[in-house]
Amino acid sequence: VLRSRVRFSDKELSITFREEQLALRGLVELLRKIGYGPQLTGEGARGRGTKRGVPRTLYIRLGVAGFCFGNIMLFSFPEYLGADVTSDGSLARG
Repeated sequence: VLRSRVRFSDKELSITFREEQLALRGLVELLRKIGYGPQLTGEGARGRGTKRGVPRTLYIRLGVAGFCFGNIMLFSFPEYLGADVTSDGSLARG
């Protein structure tokens, strides 16, 4: 193994090794033996094999929050425009 780089934020380990000294199969078996089964992506495949981006659940949460915000704002429109029932004297009982 010539070099290894760990990216903890992405839970990713990049390993550079010499195939003359250690076969890929041997490296995979060694990693599995210590409890880390690899997912091979190949050289320069960063971002191509894995889906990196915003999770779908985050978009759903943002949509629900936007809907709730809009709904509450529509309920408060009459108050902003001065057309609320409490300030209008015509509907008050005398």
